[in-house]
Amino acid sequence: LNYDKGYTYKIEDCRIVSKTINYLSKKIGKYYLFIVTNQAGIAKKKFSLIDFKKFQHHLLKKLMKKKILINDYRFCPHHEEAQLKKYRV
Repeated sequence: LNYDKGYTYKIEDCRIVSKTINYLSKKIGKYYLFIVTNQAGIAKKKFSLIDFKKFQHHLLKKLMKKKILINDYRFCPHHEEAQLKKYRV
């Protein structure tokens, strides 16, 4: 969905893959669209949960401007080597 720069969480790094836009545009109204994403960077303290949510909000707004509505998103902030104990799974 987004070009991966390795732990991409900064709004200025939000670059949607154009083929994805074209594909999703054809699916509007036919499917329930949602995002599932691993976010180990939260567990590793590369960025915060707030940073992630701000990025997601920006991404969803950017997609809405292209008339693509993402119905929901889920994420996994866990990692076995997490610096934050609550995410060490």
